[in-house]
Amino acid sequence: MSGDAFDDFLNHSGRDSGGGKFLGNWKKREPPQVDTWMHTALSPKPSWRHQFYKVETRENKDTRETERVVWSFQFNCHEAEEVLKKQYKTDDDGRREKPPCTCPLCRCVDFVRQAVVDGRISPFEPIFRFEGSDEDQAVVLHAAGLYGGFPRERDDFSDDEDNPLTWKKFRDAKLSLKDVWKENVMAKLSYVFAVVDQKDVSRGVQIAVETALLGEKVRGVIADRRDRLGVEEGSFAKNPCAIRWFHRPSEKEFNKKYHATDIGLNKLPLTEEIEELIRGDGPDVIARVNKELAPGDTATLRALMERYSVIDMPFDKFFEGHDSKKAKDSKDKKRDEDEPAPEPKASKPKAEAKPAKAPPKPAVEEFECEECGATVTADDTECPKCGADLDEADDAPKAPPPQQKKPAAKDDAPAAKKKIPF
Repeated sequence: MSGDAFDDFLNHSGRDSGGGKFLGNWKKREPPQVDTWMHTALSPKPSWRHQFYKVETRENKDTRETERVVWSFQFNCHEAEEVLKKQYKTDDDGRREKPPCTCPLCRCVDFVRQAVVDGRISPFEPIFRFEGSDEDQAVVLHAAGLYGGFPRERDDFSDDEDNPLTWKKFRDAKLSLKDVWKENVMAKLSYVFAVVDQKDVSRGVQIAVETALLGEKVRGVIADRRDRLGVEEGSFAKNPCAIRWFHRPSEKEFNKKYHATDIGLNKLPLTEEIEELIRGDGPDVIARVNKELAPGDTATLRALMERYSVIDMPFDKFFEGHDSKKAKDSKDKKRDEDEPAPEPKASKPKAEAKPAKAPPKPAVEEFECEECGATVTADDTECPKCGADLDEADDAPKAPPPQQKKPAAKDDAPAAKKKIPF
């Protein structure tokens, strides 16, 4: 008998690996590249996404203290693609040629942008503020930052003192050119791939959400192969081959930061195992792709926007047509420290009082993986779902040990939100 009687026990895990649902952060590999086999029945799908923020409670791995941390996340846009393709095009009056008509976040951004264009608010007006345990690491989204309205270079600022966007006013607002681009929440194009990783075939078909630039490079590879070999032989659906993705972060030209190339079957032959995976028609793969393409949850978005806005805006107008009055319940959702606890419901009197149970042990703090959205614990060093390194998240800023907060004065009251005139 081969093997050890304890092999099954040693290899058992209570975690659901999901068959490798998400391709890990291949850009952190050395070198930063990955050889992928695309699913023959699932071509890359476009997905327009907004980057927004939230504050979550978690346990600091070093201090074991509870802290509140600002995280970024992706919200799938509800707007039609023909509108999003022209979201930066405006007429002579500064109004969008194709105004948003469905997505709440697009409506909000356009509302703020128009208020700046009309002179009702300053482009430096804070619109949203997300603050965790350390206020020095707060994320503030300013009016012009929301729609990428700040110039990219110092020389692009106006010299006219009457103009709201001068370099002096920008510096007086304590803003930095290297940071304000991060405030842009306009929808950005990504592509959702269903692929098999050549170096990790055992994880099965995985989902990868990649930048529009990499999508363009892959599209070029597909077109070039068809030109070289003809429509039939050059078809990735009929005659698949691996495509190597490259990440080049040191490149100064944006168009060169990603690259893709056809590996060729002479270098990476199509094995039976890979072919079975990329030609499979399992409904779970289709369902996972469709989940990544589904519009974002507007109820949760509204709760976040109303909570972290610092000005009063017409949220009912933004969310018109959406059932967003109450955020969906989630066992993974954590209540912020300063959020009031729900009032206890009155219970019916009982004949005999039962002995009180011992209080449960505190659960290990959970939070959301920035790469795939899975629930992970503070004890995890990598995401059990996608394999992302939780100690070095790219987009989620880390907060230092929580600061001692001063007790609030008795007469302290929440500051009234500034209202933008209609």
